[in-house]
Amino acid sequence: MVQSVRGKRGKTNKVISDRESELAARVKSGRNIALIGVFCPFFWFSLFFGAPLDVVYFNAVHSGIVIVIGLGLMLKARRDLTQNQ
Repeated sequence: MVQSVRGKRGKTNKVISDRESELAARVKSGRNIALIGVFCPFFWFSLFFGAPLDVVYFNAVHSGIVIVIGLGLMLKARRDLTQNQ
């Protein structure tokens, strides 16, 4: 199952359990949350359109927090997935 999360798909006859598919979905959800933080439009608009420096810092910290939360969720689910095997 870990190979399918990493994108390596091959011919396997292994049946994926409901728990494994749920954990794989959590990995993808964590990744998507982290990507929302990376591509946060509030940060990028404030950076490129000349907002005051304190606004840029606030948006950068907020985006960083969202990235850390997403990575944390993703890593926890991935650890649980590898322990499940």
